[in-house]
Amino acid sequence: MTASGETRRVVALLPAAGNSTRMRLASGAGSKVSLEISPGLTVLQSALSRLKASNCFSHFVIACRPSESVEIIAQTGEILARDNFEVISGGHSRQESVRLLLEHVRGQAEVVAVHDAARPYPGVEAVMQAVQAAFTRGGAILACPLVSTVKFVEDGKILRTVPRENLYEAHTPQCFRFDLLWRAHEKALIDGYLGTDESELVERLGFAVEVIPSGRENLKITAPSDLSESILDRTRSPR
Repeated sequence: MTASGETRRVVALLPAAGNSTRMRLASGAGSKVSLEISPGLTVLQSALSRLKASNCFSHFVIACRPSESVEIIAQTGEILARDNFEVISGGHSRQESVRLLLEHVRGQAEVVAVHDAARPYPGVEAVMQAVQAAFTRGGAILACPLVSTVKFVEDGKILRTVPRENLYEAHTPQCFRFDLLWRAHEKALIDGYLGTDESELVERLGFAVEVIPSGRENLKITAPSDLSESILDRTRSPR
């Protein structure tokens, strides 16, 4: 419950417990979400600022590694009021972290929006549309049409070119009614199934997830090249 005792209707859940292996960070350097993308602004803070600007969320919960909780709390507190967020310990996989986040807000949220803490530039308007779609139609994710030619490769050789007309790259936030996403995670746990995102788990229930167009600026920071000035310069303006 919130400090006022009201039910948290829409809660943002941010898994941030990854080990950032591809970033090749020095030992003790923390996680990639704590890296600065502009002076005084970290990846996590940018993501939180965009989500906050949508005015959709009553509360934010972040799952991180226990060793990073103090730093994450300090960063988050610069963006959100202390009674508007919580930080919990994450799991060994993204899916486990999301499940722990869902367990934490069970009975307190009508709609949840799962957002990769490593995506600093979600479009504010797109976030609003996805949350509304979750309320009215059950679930929606941000996704971007593929623009590159896609090849199907086996043993280092191209077998065919894949038509890209209907192919999208899944982004976050991914927004669902709590009960729907909870059922999807429960089924995945029972089946021992490990998916790549929330929508894949919901799709396994036979539910058609809506797509909200997302721009390429909603990139996920996974490698050092993602922090290059050429990329960040064209993604800083809010959308």
